[in-house]
Amino acid sequence: IIILKQFVPYSSIGIYSLGVTLAGMLWIIPDSFKEVLFNKTAKSDSIDEILFGIKFNVAVSTIIIFGFLFLGQSFINLVYGKAFIDSYTVSAILFIGTIPMIFFKMINTLYIANGNQKISFKILLVSVIINVVLNYLFIPRYGIIAAAITSVASYTVCGIVMLLTFTKKYGVAIKDAFYPNKNELIRLKKLLKR
Repeated sequence: IIILKQFVPYSSIGIYSLGVTLAGMLWIIPDSFKEVLFNKTAKSDSIDEILFGIKFNVAVSTIIIFGFLFLGQSFINLVYGKAFIDSYTVSAILFIGTIPMIFFKMINTLYIANGNQKISFKILLVSVIINVVLNYLFIPRYGIIAAAITSVASYTVCGIVMLLTFTKKYGVAIKDAFYPNKNELIRLKKLLKR
């Protein structure tokens, strides 16, 4: 938003701010999951818990994103009014960026518990630098859509690099972060029954 103020009118910043707010609501799920994971990883590495957390959050977030893609414009129109309908595109783009950030949020609990915050900090720092550079390159030409896309690009770098460091450090196959195993499916059924 600080960079946007230099290049776009305040009305566009209002549209963008609403898009950020709506997309931020999706982060409530991984953030609450992250708090539980932190307690578990403080006692032991809990790699299985982290992998389950990633898969569960990616699945739930994907369902919510598809719901928003179909119903988001109606929701924005109903709750915020026609003046903010343009925030739908920004929100939809930013929603996509929540998926790679799930990797960061879940894995970061383990790194914090093990005193490896420097890894997380370096990954975040690179992502922020990428975001700022891309914003200055593309916002003057493409406005708030560029701001949303560059945010997603930096989130994606952050999430993928975090996942790659995790799989290498703990000897986990990348596919194990995406495909649920039989035990996880059983556990998910139990969770859904509650």
